Amino acid sequence: MSLPEAYATLAMWAMSQGADNLPATPGLWTGKLGQFRVAINGHMEPNATDDGLTVPPLTMLVDNRDYLGCILVVGPNGGAGAPGLEDEIIALAIANTPPQTPTKAEGVEG
Repeated sequence: MSLPEAYATLAMWAMSQGADNLPATPGLWTGKLGQFRVAINGHMEPNATDDGLTVPPLTMLVDNRDYLGCILVVGPNGGAGAPGLEDEIIALAIANTPPQTPTKAEGVEG
């Protein structure tokens, strides 16, 4: 598992779940990925989850209360993850992301 792969995969999953224009979204965007909570901070300042976990700027936090804490914290400059669970999170994100439809920019010539 690579942290950039986790960041990109979770970003694609979140967009498929309705995460859009995160800087304009107050606080954190949160979603449920299997048994995991995903909290994404699209702001330049830290924000906290409803239960008080701080998510640094432009960072994603993945946690599960059954594991008693954070599983993965990843941002554009790296992060940290619980060994053995990162691949599970990536696989879940891939399995729960529908095929993407082309954007207007794709296939446009010139």
